[in-house]
Amino acid sequence: MPVPIKEEINPARQLAAIMFTDMVGYTALMGKDTSMALDLIRRSKEIQKPLVDKHHGKWLKEMGDGALAVFNTALDAVNCAVEIQEMARERLDGKLRIGIHLGDVTIDNQDVYGDGVNIASRLESITDPGGIYISESIEKAIRGQSDVQAKFLGEIHLKNVGYAVRTYALQGVGLPVPDLNEKKHLSGRIIAEMGRRGMLRAAATYIMLALLLILLFPYVVSFIKLPIWAMLILLTVGFAVAMYLAWNYERSPEGFVRTSSQQSWQNPYPVNQRKPLTGNLLILGLFAAVLIIYFNLGRNESNTTAAPSLNEKSIAVLSFTDMSPEKDQEYLGDGIAEDIITTLSGIKDLKVIGRTSSFQFKGRNVDLKEIGKKLNVASVLEGSIQRSGNMVRITVQLINVADNFHIWSERYDREIDDIFTIQDEISNNIAEKLKVTLLNSPGLRTENTPTRNMEAYELVLQGNYVLRQGEESGDKASVFFKKAIELDSGYADAYFGLAWSYFFGGKRDELKNITKTIESFDFKDTRVNELAMINNLFVEWDWEKTRIEHEKWLQYNAPGNITQAYYLAYLYGRLDEAIKEANLAVEKDPLHPDALRNQAIFYIFDRQYEKGRKILNYILEIYPDYGAAYERIGYSYMIEEKYDLAIENYKKADALFEGIATTRVDMVICFARSGRKREALELFSEVLEEEIQEGINITSVYWIGFSSVVKAQAYFALGDRDEAFRWLNLAYDAKEATMLELKINRFYDPYRSDPRFQEIVKRMNFPD
Repeated sequence: MPVPIKEEINPARQLAAIMFTDMVGYTALMGKDTSMALDLIRRSKEIQKPLVDKHHGKWLKEMGDGALAVFNTALDAVNCAVEIQEMARERLDGKLRIGIHLGDVTIDNQDVYGDGVNIASRLESITDPGGIYISESIEKAIRGQSDVQAKFLGEIHLKNVGYAVRTYALQGVGLPVPDLNEKKHLSGRIIAEMGRRGMLRAAATYIMLALLLILLFPYVVSFIKLPIWAMLILLTVGFAVAMYLAWNYERSPEGFVRTSSQQSWQNPYPVNQRKPLTGNLLILGLFAAVLIIYFNLGRNESNTTAAPSLNEKSIAVLSFTDMSPEKDQEYLGDGIAEDIITTLSGIKDLKVIGRTSSFQFKGRNVDLKEIGKKLNVASVLEGSIQRSGNMVRITVQLINVADNFHIWSERYDREIDDIFTIQDEISNNIAEKLKVTLLNSPGLRTENTPTRNMEAYELVLQGNYVLRQGEESGDKASVFFKKAIELDSGYADAYFGLAWSYFFGGKRDELKNITKTIESFDFKDTRVNELAMINNLFVEWDWEKTRIEHEKWLQYNAPGNITQAYYLAYLYGRLDEAIKEANLAVEKDPLHPDALRNQAIFYIFDRQYEKGRKILNYILEIYPDYGAAYERIGYSYMIEEKYDLAIENYKKADALFEGIATTRVDMVICFARSGRKREALELFSEVLEEEIQEGINITSVYWIGFSSVVKAQAYFALGDRDEAFRWLNLAYDAKEATMLELKINRFYDPYRSDPRFQEIVKRMNFPD
């Protein structure tokens, strides 16, 4: 049995649901037809009062065409209002409007007072004819307790109310679509309407799906044949289309209807059913999938470049195993494999992995499937060599890594003088089995035999073998190349080997001279262009000649050369193009530590620090003792002003480098920039003293040693700009290669506005 509010109530404050009702157009009707207006009031009261009683409310008073009632619960007030409007549509032609608010009020006999009364009254005054507006306090109270849906309209600034009231309109059959005109002083209307139309849910679903596509793109690119930029454009256009559809249409029991229609306002479906594929579980599931895939990719990716799709016409040539009794022919096994790589690399439609990556598995018992996966190739050539005097036995087998199927195998028992013929026979057989064309390939050795002197050939192989042992092996390797040249003065491979030994040994003048010697020969070899580029870029500083050699290189070679990357970055600051070149170089030789390091360097120069560090950490997974990776990680943290992390990595590099001055000066810079100037000065003094006492003159591939540039950077960090610029000018005079970094090295950012720095850059005369 209903429990009505007591008739006698002592004046006291209490929480109550206040309902105001009002007759639309009553004043105008009263002026035209008084008797009809009074009859309308009578019928309105006959409808409302019994329903107030039915829903446990109290009919407090009538005010002309309006009425005031209070309820113990918000749900009672809402249910009463809905029923009143149902009957009003039948008997009063929808002439009522109702406002409801839950608030603190004082009820005194037949009257009620308080801010809550004013809010309910003001809500009723802006309600649409036949509609019901409620405050947020009512909406929260009935949420989950009623089938009645309430839609947020925005915040309304009501008369004599000192704050904005978050207002909702009840939605359902027969209730009108709100007229959101400016007179209602609504704010936040766009957000409210986006919520009502389910756009936020639709956007969340679309974004999750788009992220999934982007994450999975590298693995489906071979199927959809679409470049990443095109997919991003399509996703952007698709998002705009999805938002348009979400704004304008929704699903209802009657099919899809416009969101601005009466059918939409009467739609009984909750918002997640109105918009297909926008349910909470689906959005959460997609979000979880994005996180899982993202973190799994983060663990499994070998580097930041997209994993290329597996090409059936792709091969890695492993180092040939030395099966000789004395085990002294390793250089020959490496050399034959490398020559085959060179020959196969001349085939346009065959992907051939570089020597460093292929030789990474030398002496290790690694499953071929794992090799194929790491190098992203479909086939592997492995072999062995056994030598006895002038006779060699070479055994090779071409294997499909997917199923370990032997595509082809052969054994050659020949004299060492036939080595070039054997190499070409192997290359031709590979080309035939992989259905690629080897004819007219510039790599064919028998068409242009590099030397007739087999002793010179073996000396070159021995020199290359020594040169691969590390950057400090240049002097040792040069001995073999010089002897080979003495035996055959026209042997191109010997000259190129000698040039690389000078390059790695940091012998600038010798490199300059051997480059001129090579250019004087008519070698039909694209290596001439690359060597000329290196000499003109890093040694001569002749930008025009570098450009000419670069153009020649592009005519005969595929992209993906690291020298080109440095050319684009150093001279023109085109880091995006340099990164592309570096990425292609890694694709050709995916496990080459220097290729990966160069790739990381360009990302760091481009301020993509996390990408750069990700690559460097990957290098350390493969080569734990590769100190240059720690050094570059330290550099990235230094530029980001994370000095503790920078010092930590510089110390690791220093331990592996066995105290090379450069990493210790890098620590000096970090100490100075982080405010630890005393430690910086002490360490710098130690390094300078050691230089004097021990004559430290460390060099490396790009002549980055304890040079004038490094000293200049230390003095910059210590705040002595005069001394810093003195050393920077000395570096310019000496043509130190690291001066080429002036455009892109972020270290110099704080000093670029200094006229002295600008003058040095001007003297460098970088091309536009």
